Amino acid sequence: MSPEEFAKTLDKVRETDPDRYLPKARAPVLVQCARLDTDDNVRGCPAVYEITGGAKRLIWYDDDHHFTSLGALRDRLAWLEKYLKLETLEPHISGFLKR
Repeated sequence: MSPEEFAKTLDKVRETDPDRYLPKARAPVLVQCARLDTDDNVRGCPAVYEITGGAKRLIWYDDDHHFTSLGALRDRLAWLEKYLKLETLEPHISGFLKR
């Protein structure tokens, strides 16, 4: 890739940079951080929270980049249920776990 092509690619990717849209967030934002993620992501996660405008919540997990823990899933679902006014899935999750 030539330097010119690389510069054009960076310009296109810049459109999706969080620092462009997170400060203007009007909907509540849940920021989930994983302590076992890459060093860059662990350092960057609080910065994402800080630049986010509006209602927000930051939660740390002893998890990796994929957030496969049940706690992270439950927190995401609870957040979506609350702010999208969805029917709760917790009884279904609890029932599944009792099997």
